[in-house]
Amino acid sequence: MKGKLQNIHPLGMTIIIGTLFARFATSMSIPFLAIYLTTVKGVSAGMTGAIIGTSALVGVFASFIGGNLSDRFGRNMIIIWSMIVWVFVFIGFSLADHVLSFFLLNALNGLCRSFFEPTSRALLSDLTKPGYRLLVYNLRYGAINVGVAIGPLVGLQIGSAKSTIPFLVAAGVYILYTAILAFQFKKYPIEKRK
Repeated sequence: MKGKLQNIHPLGMTIIIGTLFARFATSMSIPFLAIYLTTVKGVSAGMTGAIIGTSALVGVFASFIGGNLSDRFGRNMIIIWSMIVWVFVFIGFSLADHVLSFFLLNALNGLCRSFFEPTSRALLSDLTKPGYRLLVYNLRYGAINVGVAIGPLVGLQIGSAKSTIPFLVAAGVYILYTAILAFQFKKYPIEKRK
């Protein structure tokens, strides 16, 4: 296994490890957004459902655009910019008071995910030799599953349903992940796809 891992491009490994921490941070905060909105902010259940659904709805429509933009402007630009916006989304969740703010922030959350996910998968494919792609994708999906399994448990312990701290922690994780990826993109330049 160690020999196989050495065949993974350093950027690919960064994306896999970063995915673990990003999914952990997101899963520590976003699953509790509905409870936070209804109990802390006093938003009705129907309105909360609409806010939560906004992310998926925007994500469906924007997913057609994300891959296209990464082909046009380069994978690293789309990845970095989606992560920068994500940082502000999580900070925004911690500061927001108005229902419209939560709609907008969750729409941006869906937009970021629909840009980041296909672009990062495409980048992994670009960086990985065909014989190792299955391994890389399995590691990525394993990282997603571990992050999603652990995140809510930690979120529950730190009171995600009543506090904005998990949103700030998520923003911090995304800041760190963005900085590491930006450094890696400089260290291992990627040609823009034509």
